[in-house]
Order: sequence, then structure tokens, then C-alpha cells
Amino acid sequence: MDLGFLNGVYYVKTESMLNEDDFNTLKRLEKNLFFKYLKTRDYGFGSKYVSLDKIIEQELLNVRTEVEGFIDNKLLTNVFYLKTDLTNIKIVYKSVRYDTEIRSFDESGSFSKDALVQAFKYNNTNFIPIEIKPLIEKLIKINDFDTKISLQQIERTTYETYLELISKLKDKALKKILHDYLKWSITIQNLETFLKIKVQSGSIERLQEALIEDEIISVNTWGHLIDSSNKEVLEKLYVHFNKDVVTAIEDFLSTLDYSEVEKEMTQFFLEVIKKNSYDSNTYGPVIYYLYLKELEALKVRRMYYGK
Repeated sequence: MDLGFLNGVYYVKTESMLNEDDFNTLKRLEKNLFFKYLKTRDYGFGSKYVSLDKIIEQELLNVRTEVEGFIDNKLLTNVFYLKTDLTNIKIVYKSVRYDTEIRSFDESGSFSKDALVQAFKYNNTNFIPIEIKPLIEKLIKINDFDTKISLQQIERTTYETYLELISKLKDKALKKILHDYLKWSITIQNLETFLKIKVQSGSIERLQEALIEDEIISVNTWGHLIDSSNKEVLEKLYVHFNKDVVTAIEDFLSTLDYSEVEKEMTQFFLEVIKKNSYDSNTYGPVIYYLYLKELEALKVRRMYYGK
């Protein structure tokens, strides 16, 4: 599909999402009517409307399937849903390692549960999509004695492998937007890791084991900041993040309540993605729509469980 036309389609789609009137209605409804209203809006179309998690999972799966129908290269959705995949991979990895039952698995990811079990339990990657097989082949070799270290290696290897796959893309429009999206995803992930280890007075060695190679704030810089004063940390972060994010981090370092940091970081990342969506020479509008759908799902979840 023509890139300009595709971007136009997804600009329009942002207007067809659940709006404030919908959320005001959902806020007033009792739980037993919540699902019925979502069904009238075709949210989660194809689900049985008996579980919110399954409704949201089906909605995101529908969105993913639609995007993949428009774009030949599935790397866009693989990168965007990377966190979902990582969660699934870690769940299956621990299940196989400790021979436990898999109680949760998000079907909107890039792999089926059975495909991952086959890979981690039997080294069989025949059921893994061909474009991601190199990643899984690397992951099934990870088996450190310490499970925590293995999970850190799985995370780092996954991000690094996707960066490598992006660097080899010939489609410049796709390459540019995915690279920018992933580099910021890594920095935000590293920030979360850094803050948690910082308040626990963790060592630089522990931090470096957990960090992912970062283009925006280098691993060496993160390492230097672990023993720096809070003032020095905040001054450095001001270079890359806005005032709201840094203020929330300052409060976190005192209160240890991460919720405000998460809120402001989500808004910051939204602004980064929104800015990229203005570039019609990339797939920015598609990424923007996908991210808005993630935030929409988060809002639906919070509203339902807040009743």
C-alpha cells in the first residue's frame, strides 16, 4: 500500500477510537454492563466478552492483524509489541525451567505459547515465525545458573537483536521510525532499571548487568550516576527529559512511589511518538495509532478495575 495513503488511513483511525463520551459512559456503568457497552462499540470484536483481559487482548490482536495486512514487513509490529513478547518469553522460560504450569499468556504477541514451549523445552524452533527465528535461536542458548541473570540476558539480547534487524532494513521509511522508537524504549527501560537500583543503593556492577546498550544515555553514564548525588542525577536527566518527568523522578527519590514517574514518562513518550507521526515519509502515524491503542487499553483496564 502507498505510504501516504496508509498514513492517511491511520490519521483517520485515531478519530474512531473510544472517545471521552465513551469513557464517561463507561464510568457510570455498573460492571455487569461494562462489557455490553464495549461490545456495542465493537471493542474486542471476536472475543466472548466474559473477561476484560481477553477483550483487551482480542482488541490489540485485531489491530495488529489489520496493520500486518497492510504492511509486508512484520518487523514493525514485532518491534512495537516487543514488551508483550518479552513478558511471554519470560513466562515460558521460567515455566520450562521450573516445570510449572503457564497460567497467563498474551495471545497478541508474536509467538504462540506452544511455539515458545517447543523452543525452550525441546530446542525446536520450527514453529517460530521465520523473521524472528534468529532471536529465539539466541535465547534458547541462555541458561545461567542464576535465573535473574538469565532473564536479564534474555531482555538485553532481545533488544540488541531487534536493533540489529532494524539496521539491516532497506526500507528507509520503516528503518528510521523503528530505530527512533526502539532507542527511546531502551532509554526509558534503562531509566526504570536505574531508579530502582539507585534507591536500593545497588552497585555499579549490578546496574551494568541489568542495563541495555543505550544510544541516548550510555551505559557508562548510567554507571557514573549510580554513585552520584540526587542533584547530579536530576541535572543529567534534564538534558534528555522534560520538567514534568524530572520533577516526578525527584519526588520518587524521596517517596519511592513510582506511579507519578510512570505517568509522566508515558506522556513524554507519547509526545515523542506524536512528533514522529508528523513525518509522512515514515510509518510514524501507524506507530502513533498503535501507541494510542495501548493507552486506550490501559484506560479501559483502570476504569473497570477501579469500580
